[in-house]
Amino acid sequence: MSTDGLAIQPSATTYELEDLVAQTWQGRVRVPHFQRDFRWGSRDVVRLFDSIIKGYPVGSMLLWVRQSGAETVTLGRLTISAPAGENTLWVVDGQQRITSIANALHPEGNRHAPFAVYYDFKEQQFVD
Repeated sequence: MSTDGLAIQPSATTYELEDLVAQTWQGRVRVPHFQRDFRWGSRDVVRLFDSIIKGYPVGSMLLWVRQSGAETVTLGRLTISAPAGENTLWVVDGQQRITSIANALHPEGNRHAPFAVYYDFKEQQFVD
């Protein structure tokens, strides 16, 4: 059994939401093919944004830093031309959340359910 990978130690990095979304739109965050399909509905996406706006914890994400080739990536309703990179972030845990956020905040993604989420200023709540 090889122990080559044991020299790499896990680390924790905090990303600003805006930065993580921008990296996702640029194809620097990818979901591996072994992940289950996206399963969230509109209510789940609304609840996520409601938690974010209220400052509630939305959980951590587990991202695996790996080298990746250039490819076309589909994330929810977004099609992204992803460049090759040495430090691509592969989503091990958090796919539903990052897919929802990246699509709901993107002009192309938020045209489609379940990502068409809006904030009602009068009622001060998110609606789908």
